[in-house]
Amino acid sequence: MKPRLIYCRLCLEPENSERQEMTFLPNLCYCQESNYHRKCLTEWIENSGFTSCHRCQCDYDVIYQSRSLLDFLWTTKEDLIRTLQKILRFINILHITLIVLFVCCLSNLSSSISINYKIILMILVLIRSYFNLKSLYYYCVSTSKHFTEWKRSHFNVLLKSDL
Repeated sequence: MKPRLIYCRLCLEPENSERQEMTFLPNLCYCQESNYHRKCLTEWIENSGFTSCHRCQCDYDVIYQSRSLLDFLWTTKEDLIRTLQKILRFINILHITLIVLFVCCLSNLSSSISINYKIILMILVLIRSYFNLKSLYYYCVSTSKHFTEWKRSHFNVLLKSDL
């Protein structure tokens, strides 16, 4: 008599397939037909968010593990490159404005330019540097906010039976 093949309910592959992985019955699941490959089940939980069997409604023992900052940087690298370019641009402009401010403060521009114009020029440079710092701050805050939103929706699922 031929042995009966056990199939994964998600990928519909037998347990001795290319995956080289045995199917298993999750803990507390009363369905006899609820066999899964571990990788298939964890991918399904990550993508769908369901943590219970559809037939018997028993909950799977899962642990959610948040992904790291490196995962965020790798998956959103186009946005990251644009943001870093903007931040570097603001830092460069800030350096230029600070150098101009330094030159205005410590050097005598010309004897024909009065002190009132020097003061006005310094005030304008200070205002410009303030807005550069403020823009840099908002870019950092928006990147941080984007990371926390991404972290809430992207996580790794570990089955307690794997631990």
